[in-house]
Amino acid sequence: MEDWVRNWTSGSWGNHGMRIDANGSSSVRFTAQEQPVPPALRLIYRNNNPPPPATLVSPASGAVGTTTPTLTANPVSPKSFTARLSRCPHNRGETLKAREWERFAKTRLLGELRGFGAKGRLTYRLPVGQILAAFSADPSGWDADSFYVETFVLPLYVPHEHVAYTVGKRLGTGFLFDADGFVADELLPLLLREGLPWLEAHSTPEQLLQNEDWKDRHNPHLVEIEAYSLILVGRHKEAKILLRGLKAGKGEYEWMKEIVSRCHLMAGLLDKSPEAAASKLTEWRRVSLQNIGLANEI
Repeated sequence: MEDWVRNWTSGSWGNHGMRIDANGSSSVRFTAQEQPVPPALRLIYRNNNPPPPATLVSPASGAVGTTTPTLTANPVSPKSFTARLSRCPHNRGETLKAREWERFAKTRLLGELRGFGAKGRLTYRLPVGQILAAFSADPSGWDADSFYVETFVLPLYVPHEHVAYTVGKRLGTGFLFDADGFVADELLPLLLREGLPWLEAHSTPEQLLQNEDWKDRHNPHLVEIEAYSLILVGRHKEAKILLRGLKAGKGEYEWMKEIVSRCHLMAGLLDKSPEAAASKLTEWRRVSLQNIGLANEI
């Protein structure tokens, strides 16, 4: 493996991938996946210290003989390489655990993500206001060491029983986790370059309403978020229009019935007083934080 890397980097060999030879056998069997996280061979130099300088062999120090000497040296090559192939689905072990990600986030990410906390698979901005702005690491169903990162905001004033990515986006196409944390070198730049700016532009009700990239009047979940956000920023007439449309929903599914019920309640409170409506939204924020396991952030 060391010779491969040396020849690739020196240009002696073209980096055209690998060929698997059956070595005289009639067949060779292996498994691959056509998923966002493809099979991967990872080469990692695990020593943070550079190798020592090459030792000069000839000509000897102080030698005089020619104006065009031939230099000979003994280079020292890094010895600590590792390689791994992503595993196929039916051979995988347990997926990335929440506590593993929390430990990884605290030791490898929070030093750069200033003002963030970590719990389970969530890495979230502090303090938590009316909206949870966070990154989430979700294990892949194909490879025990593969995971995806979602950047999302969760308007807590809409009651939630669990974390939902209704307003958010996936970063990259997937990552391979290792206990030594080398994935941080790949992941951190993406979080800082794409994830943080997106969170900063969507982390308050005012900012949500200013952005159009998440709105969809055909999606009742998003319309409910928009309506409650309008209430919080004092745009009550616009909120009533959206609530009126949601109240007219047929409620064919249980989740839609819950939205219709909440909107009837909110419309009634808003007619009573904007303060009463805002108070209910504050109450729902507390409930959401408790349900998603962040009661300590209330």
